[in-house]
Amino acid sequence: MLSLILSCCFFIWICLFLAFSNYLDSGEASFFFYHAFSWPLDELNAIYFSFYTFTGLAFGHYLAKKKYSLLSSYRWQGFIFFSLSMGLILLSSRLFIVLTLLFLLRLAVLNYAQIVSRKLRLGGLAMVGLFMAGVLFFSQIRDRFDQLLDSNFEVLQQDQFEYDTAFNGLTIRLLFWRFAGEIVAEQKAYLFGTGIGDVQDAMNETIIKHNVYHGNPQLGDHGFLGYNFHNQFVETWVQLGFIGVILWLLLLRQGISLKVFDWSHPYLYLMLAILAFSMIESLLERQHGIVFFALFVSIFQTTLKYEVPQKPFT
Repeated sequence: MLSLILSCCFFIWICLFLAFSNYLDSGEASFFFYHAFSWPLDELNAIYFSFYTFTGLAFGHYLAKKKYSLLSSYRWQGFIFFSLSMGLILLSSRLFIVLTLLFLLRLAVLNYAQIVSRKLRLGGLAMVGLFMAGVLFFSQIRDRFDQLLDSNFEVLQQDQFEYDTAFNGLTIRLLFWRFAGEIVAEQKAYLFGTGIGDVQDAMNETIIKHNVYHGNPQLGDHGFLGYNFHNQFVETWVQLGFIGVILWLLLLRQGISLKVFDWSHPYLYLMLAILAFSMIESLLERQHGIVFFALFVSIFQTTLKYEVPQKPFT
């Protein structure tokens, strides 16, 4: 957990330095936000980086309560929480901004009465205030939320599309989920799915059939070809049918039920982050997702399963 926290902090500051350097060269503030902010890290997707950073924030709170290693120092706690919070603002993932705000509000409300130090109380409230101010201050972040309010849902009713049909992050996902239903219905693959090896070909064929922008060969642009369904539940349904979805739900339930909603344990926050992330991304379709998922789920389940029980006093 500490390695994840320190790695996220280190690379957030690296990205900030590179963004500042690019800003001095071009005068473009966009280098500080979203994919442009994380792209120097071997083209790392900003949403995946936000996933790691939010998880690191939850882990950091747990280790701070345990006073483990660097997080036993209030100065290090402040630096780490500031770095991670700043990174989540600049990465501009709407999902993880909302999750972070809820997480910080929960800490501020539930822990306020338990904190004896007046400075720590004010520090906790200041962190929530600074996070909200950061989100509201930057127009680049506000614009991303405004895009959701301006979503044109009527476009989803079309059967054929133009090359310049406008989508935002929500409408393109809804369209892909509609395509998933079409693929499953055409192949009558409700129960067992289309198979893992065939799903991308079926998706590309459906994109071409509906004339969703599929690139310009002269420019080497592939458009939406190669895109997945951007939802792990939908992806699993198309690949493996309802059987696969049930297995995926059982895996998520197993992870959550090990601590039975123990809000003090970081594993619950990890599983809730995975659940939320799976609603907007196909987590298991990229190494960025499946390696992170498999590593921490395996670690937590192993340590919880073989935890030494307390000996009775009789």
